[in-house]
Amino acid sequence: MTNSRGFLENLITAYLNAKQSVIELGYGHEIDWMASLEFDKVDETTFLQEAAWVVLSSGLAERVVRKRFPLVSHAFFDWQSADRIVHERTACRKNALQSFNSPPKINAIIQIATHVYKTGFGQCTSQLGSVAQPT
Repeated sequence: MTNSRGFLENLITAYLNAKQSVIELGYGHEIDWMASLEFDKVDETTFLQEAAWVVLSSGLAERVVRKRFPLVSHAFFDWQSADRIVHERTACRKNALQSFNSPPKINAIIQIATHVYKTGFGQCTSQLGSVAQPT
């Protein structure tokens, strides 16, 4: 019992230290934004946009992604719908690679849109919601 309590206390301390570092680096607004989100009210456009941001940000500085993200967004029709991305994926891929030359990352974004299109946005969020909610 004592061991798990110590682990939990260490985990909480690590979280609070990380949160403080994020705030000190000037990203407190991101924490506020995330806290204001209601997952069940996220629409398909926001979901696709945020998923793309996560994919592109992996392993890169935020400033690099921020600089190129508007062009990538434009290449993907500003995340209007997974349907449009899937049906025009060749053009999306070609245009996105002109501003963000990482075929694996651009392909991953197309795969996410394809999953949303085939599964349906409602079903995707339902699946994610069930993973996020403890049983």
